Amino acid sequence: MATDRDSLTYLSNLFAGGKVTKRYKALVHGHFEQARGSWDTPLTKSAGGRTDPRGRGKRTKALTRYRVLDQSHHYTLLDIELFTGRKHQIRRHAKLAGHPVVGDPRYGSPRALEFLKTQKQFNAMGLHACFLKFRDKGGTVTLELPDMPPEVARLFEEDRA
Repeated sequence: MATDRDSLTYLSNLFAGGKVTKRYKALVHGHFEQARGSWDTPLTKSAGGRTDPRGRGKRTKALTRYRVLDQSHHYTLLDIELFTGRKHQIRRHAKLAGHPVVGDPRYGSPRALEFLKTQKQFNAMGLHACFLKFRDKGGTVTLELPDMPPEVARLFEEDRA
């Protein structure tokens, strides 16, 4: 979004200072009993992997809140808001909660990835940045892309049938 160095610095500082509202939609494996919740497992600044999503070394607070939008036979569609910004935070928290993001090559199970690829012709990740809001020098800027990518929407709709 930045077109010059000053804008890049300004926007970077907003993100680093937690002054940007960020929301995502995520298609995750499994079902949720409660309509709302949060994940607050501390995470390292660098990404972990499938076997160690928390990461190694010093962990710092991380907060992800979610709201269930819809559920199919095998998946749940979540609206997610980030309150901290750790690398792969949503993907790591979802994995730790036992609900990895659908199609996630780093934190998802190899078996699920193979099934999605061979049986569903799905080769995407079910994570979509849908909303950004921040104060700019000229006022409030809101960017919104509410629809999931078509291949993710297709997989979810097919699983509802």
